[in-house]
Amino acid sequence: MMMEHFTLEPLAARHGDCLLLHFGPAGSPGTILIDGGPSQVYGQSLKPRLKQLQQNRPGGAFAIDLLIVSHIDDDHIRGVIDFTEEWRDAKTDHRPWAWPVRQLWHNSFERIAGGSPKDVRASILSSFGAQTFPEIAEMDGDDEDRHAALKIFASVGQGAQLRSDAELLGIPTNQGFAGLVQPGSDPADPVDFGSGLSLHIVGPLPAQIDALRQKFAAELPKGPAASFAAYVDESVPNLSSIVILAGYKGKTMLLTGDARGDYMLDGLDNAGLLDNGKLHVDILKMQHHGSDRNTASGFFKAVTADHYVASASGKYENPDRETFEMLIHARPKTDRYTIHLTGEVDAIDALREKERAATRAEKLAKHKPAPPAWDADKHGLATLFAKAGQEGYKFKVRTPAQGSVAIDLLDPIGF
Repeated sequence: MMMEHFTLEPLAARHGDCLLLHFGPAGSPGTILIDGGPSQVYGQSLKPRLKQLQQNRPGGAFAIDLLIVSHIDDDHIRGVIDFTEEWRDAKTDHRPWAWPVRQLWHNSFERIAGGSPKDVRASILSSFGAQTFPEIAEMDGDDEDRHAALKIFASVGQGAQLRSDAELLGIPTNQGFAGLVQPGSDPADPVDFGSGLSLHIVGPLPAQIDALRQKFAAELPKGPAASFAAYVDESVPNLSSIVILAGYKGKTMLLTGDARGDYMLDGLDNAGLLDNGKLHVDILKMQHHGSDRNTASGFFKAVTADHYVASASGKYENPDRETFEMLIHARPKTDRYTIHLTGEVDAIDALREKERAATRAEKLAKHKPAPPAWDADKHGLATLFAKAGQEGYKFKVRTPAQGSVAIDLLDPIGF
């Protein structure tokens, strides 16, 4: 019998996402790259792994069949920019490039907003009173929704650079879509990517994008104050994420970007993928690095998985303990599933504690409500997992120290 691969490989991506999806027959497998993580990830994780794949993967000349940038946020797109910059330099110097990309899926914010790229970028800078997009990242984001929106807009310039690089490098972008990567006229119809791989676009939904565009059209002409309020609307970061249900040989992965749980449930329902309001997948890439602000217990009851992946380092206190509490309590004690972390539990907790202390000091200095001081018993992941095990829960926690981070749903990859 021919060996087949359907594997998700979460690379060490600091506080971001960088995922490799391997699929197809063992003799000629395909590769999809989803996001590139923040700074340092390309050089430390992605580039070394691409070198290994080029040398060891069977099937002839290596290529990335599809590059997906889930959304413009530095902890997802920066590594991709580092990749395309190096490729661009190689092209300028007439040097061969070992890891060509056959196509790109990327929703720029300008397309989401529905305006001309130049006008939208100028409006954003004017609204935020900034000269450059990185300045926006330094603005006050005390409210979590506002902070998430600020991160998106700080990366608008990176999205523009990616589009420019893709054009220079001849990478076809959003082929088969009418502009944005989003569900088509029949949302139940997945994209047939070839080799038996289906990519079901779950979000963003056209109706949600249209509502956001109408809001922008009404508010932006009113001036910087009104447009600022529109830009920091909580729907902006959620509607920026491409959400995909990948399927191969009866196995499934839900790839979520930073989308909110209720938005994903709407998308899954719209696509006819829910059965009595529920869906079981083999792998769930936990949204927004396991942040509790993007999910609720109802989501974990509606969408269950055999494998949960949280790509996070402890920065911004992600993954949140509350997220895992919701997951654990949504599943019966006897359920056997695995939580995959991209770092070691103790190291993640140590950075979460440090982040909590810094946030608390900053809030208190500004005389604003502050989170409680760190208490390992109440806030630590290590204590939560240990307690759950003592109470009889059957899930497992897997970290890089225990071996390969790749999650093989069919035959294991050997490259």
